[in-house]
Amino acid sequence: MTQQILCCSVCGKSPRDQKDPNSEGIEKLFYLREFTVQTSTGLVKGEGFICNECIELISKAAGFDVHATATSASAISLDSIISARSIKELLDEHVIGQENAKKTIATAAGKHMRISEINQASPIDERIEKSNILILGPTGTGKTYVVENLARILDRPFYKCNAPDFTAAGYVGKDVEDIVLGLIAEADDDIERAQKGIIYIDEVDKIAKNSGRSGDVGGEAVQQAILKMVEGTELEITVRQQGGKKTIKFDTSNVLFVCSGAFARIEDIVKARITSDKKGIGFGAAAQQVEADVRMENFYSEVTTDDLVKFGMIPEFLGRLPVRAVLDPLQLEDLVNILTKPKNAIIKQFIRYYEADDVTLTFEEDALEEIALQSQKRKLGARGLKTMLTRVMEEHDFNTGEFEDGEEITITKDYVLERLKGFTPES
Repeated sequence: MTQQILCCSVCGKSPRDQKDPNSEGIEKLFYLREFTVQTSTGLVKGEGFICNECIELISKAAGFDVHATATSASAISLDSIISARSIKELLDEHVIGQENAKKTIATAAGKHMRISEINQASPIDERIEKSNILILGPTGTGKTYVVENLARILDRPFYKCNAPDFTAAGYVGKDVEDIVLGLIAEADDDIERAQKGIIYIDEVDKIAKNSGRSGDVGGEAVQQAILKMVEGTELEITVRQQGGKKTIKFDTSNVLFVCSGAFARIEDIVKARITSDKKGIGFGAAAQQVEADVRMENFYSEVTTDDLVKFGMIPEFLGRLPVRAVLDPLQLEDLVNILTKPKNAIIKQFIRYYEADDVTLTFEEDALEEIALQSQKRKLGARGLKTMLTRVMEEHDFNTGEFEDGEEITITKDYVLERLKGFTPES
């Protein structure tokens, strides 16, 4: 890993290699947004880097009293920050498929972590802008699951909300300020930790300008309100405390925002654009139509910023979400793998549950395929797998604690079909 080379503004020395005790250099370097040096001729104010040795020299040898009037940050050290590759490898343990999306999200998250560290030791006017993420994909492809695992890997406070729950200020419904309050609550009211958290806003497609909500209570006005948070700014938030309320300042500069949506109607917009680009006659027209049909098989990968604007998202909002990740539709094989292969797969959880009662639970291969197929037929995707499996296992779960030691349970395709016949889950 490389480190950004910084040096003391007073003596010019750089921090020594902490892994090499024989290396030359100072022990610590501090960045002070504002520092004050009290001299015999008065106050000297400044901004920059100063090392621990110079602080000691100024304080003792010269008789000056050096103190920071703003929070100081230690020298940048990127060695301890998890790499994008490591994030991707950890996501692989829990998220099946979606290779391109996982790589994009891991890269953006790893970069965000490094930028946060760099910006702590940078003047305000030299800070690197963060890159928030927009995830597109059909319902049931695991958008929420990916972000939840990302937050766990990064060990950051995580708050999830749904965009349609919020309204413009002054209307009945939640204010966007509640999003930040939710993150603070997830951080156990630790403001500093919350300011490095992750906010996940799902269903942003439902706050499009032309989404049909009357009076634009939840459309462009909410996009504008969320935009103020996402772009990275200092907000004044009212929090409840014992004895009343208190207004605090909350900096969203180091909060990673991830937004997502299914954007169900955007297929028509993409199709109209692609087909309009392919105008020909005769054999050429037929070939172009075939090419357009192939591109539309995964139209989410074809979505452009202009398509999203036509859908009803405002350009300024999209501009604050420069990283785009697309989750592909899940095939039957993907759903079966989701059931069985992740580190904490649903099937593995059920098996461990029954092992506690000394019961051996097994699933025949065609039974697993049928569970996946039933979820796929109901258009529930990955999120419907646990619903299907819970229904299948309900009778056995009811008898938990009454099994004989060493008993064996085998789940067959016929049993799955019997249990799921006529079953109509809400979601």
